Amino acid sequence: MTAGSVDTLQRVGSLWWYGRILRRHSRSIFMLSFGLAVAGAVLSLLRPREYTALAKFRALAPTAGAQGALGALGAQLGISALSQSGDNPEFYIDLLRSRGMLRDLGSRIYHISGPPPFTGDLYTFFEIPPDRTSARNIKLVETLQKKIKTSIERTTGIVTVEVNTTEPKLSEQISVTLLGLLNQYDINRRRDRAHAEREFVELRVGDERAALTSEEDALTGFYTRNRQLMAGRSVGSAELNAEESRLQRRVQFRQALYLSLAQDLSKIELEEARNTPTLLVLERPEGFVEPRPRGTLRLAVLLFMLGLIVGAGVAVVREYLAMVRAGELQVFEPGGEPSAGPRRRPRQSGRAEQPNVARSAD
Repeated sequence: MTAGSVDTLQRVGSLWWYGRILRRHSRSIFMLSFGLAVAGAVLSLLRPREYTALAKFRALAPTAGAQGALGALGAQLGISALSQSGDNPEFYIDLLRSRGMLRDLGSRIYHISGPPPFTGDLYTFFEIPPDRTSARNIKLVETLQKKIKTSIERTTGIVTVEVNTTEPKLSEQISVTLLGLLNQYDINRRRDRAHAEREFVELRVGDERAALTSEEDALTGFYTRNRQLMAGRSVGSAELNAEESRLQRRVQFRQALYLSLAQDLSKIELEEARNTPTLLVLERPEGFVEPRPRGTLRLAVLLFMLGLIVGAGVAVVREYLAMVRAGELQVFEPGGEPSAGPRRRPRQSGRAEQPNVARSAD
């Protein structure tokens, strides 16, 4: 290896070497970065602008009467599910992105004055082909999951819903419809739960009524057999007095349990018939639809930086390969022994001397 090759090897990888390459190819690197930035900005500007309709809500806790009835009933029967507090906000996040909710949302009819005017469901608006029913529903759900963004404030339990479409009126209508579907679903769910609980409590009330009647009949039979005690006379044995007290306590216990279940049944029936809103809407989307930022400048800056990195990497690799081909660097054979790369044959300053050929005399 010559002294020039050693010097070249020492220079490869140094800051001076990289700086020389970047300075030599600076024009190409800049043009690549600028071209990527311009292309990204043009594509971003050509993309249809989306409009955001924002809504915020919070789930209302059940009423004190119904909650107290269900809690007392759960404590009596040992069922913890009846004594739960209001729904967790994560439940509404999952519900908003569920397939059933989004399918019902897409099946509603929406009206846009235009231009151009539109009347139809979301299958038509998003141009989902009339293929198989399952494929259409899956495509609709996937599209709406991209258009609807949800978030939650952990400290307050407030759920935020953002709907993004290319039509401001459609974004507003989808957001309003979604709140209505969510509220109606929550009402139906609570009414169905109260209906199932009412049927269960009715069975319990019937059993307790029968048990109370049985205990009252036992006490009546005792008084019938012991008329002296019933007349208030003082004669009688201690055993009869103890038996009377025991039967009275059993009647009082059954009567208290029966009355408690009857009161709970009345409250649960009221909860089943309740159709008041279960969501506290803090921000409604009507009149507050705003354009969604395209992020053109951010995209252009990111693509420009990416172009600088890619262009610099390509320039370094090309320079390195050019030096290898020129024989200025050593390459390693598979066996591990270094071998000199291809070298140019040095030029000769003059003509090669022709050897004198001695000719033999005739």
